Amino acid sequence: MSRRALAWASVGALFCLIASSPSLPAPSPSFDCAKASAADERAICAEPQLADLDRLIADGYAQLVKRFGSTVANRLHLPLLRARHACGGNSFCIFQIQSEEMPLFTTLGISVEPPKWLAASVPSYDALKRMLKVGECTAATVQEVSYRLCSPDESNVCIPSAGSGSSITLSNGIYGVDYEAVPQVHASEIGDPVIACLASVPSDCPPGDDRGYVWSVRNLRTGGKWQLPDAEHMCGGA
Repeated sequence: MSRRALAWASVGALFCLIASSPSLPAPSPSFDCAKASAADERAICAEPQLADLDRLIADGYAQLVKRFGSTVANRLHLPLLRARHACGGNSFCIFQIQSEEMPLFTTLGISVEPPKWLAASVPSYDALKRMLKVGECTAATVQEVSYRLCSPDESNVCIPSAGSGSSITLSNGIYGVDYEAVPQVHASEIGDPVIACLASVPSDCPPGDDRGYVWSVRNLRTGGKWQLPDAEHMCGGA
């Protein structure tokens, strides 16, 4: 089943629970519903499951602050909070944003246990590029460490070419590449947790070509850091 299908299956389960449970307890989110003024806050206060997720996310955020400090925690959390605010009173939209934040805690080893009915989704790379502002961050794991180029063998399988630079792919689709070898990249292993922050955004790009997003990444296992673009050439180039 696709991530989108899993997310909507969870949405269906959520609202079936709401519809079939007339005696649900009063919602108890991380904030005082009596003082809720924003449309998204009022929607959360109206639905216990959304309130439960809000409370879990607040707990996860507090643990992020304790482990990484408020600056890093805010860079990870604020893009999703801003996206939630943009949902207004749309409960389906709020749920989707909340479900996208839960994997962030898991990736970083934060002990927040998601509800069993939640099939959390991870934002796609295109969604991250729309969601994050420069300086804001997301969490992921290392999916592949390789070289910039590869050469096909006799079976037409492309074998990475050592000495051709470095490339790395994260679990959320963020890709980095360099013509030179980057030792910190090659010290990384599959599954390493990382924090990736948007360093710069390409400008004056032709339609359909947005190559050149630059990401600053820190490997939480090794402590290694690197800053790489997501393509060998900037938008409009070769």
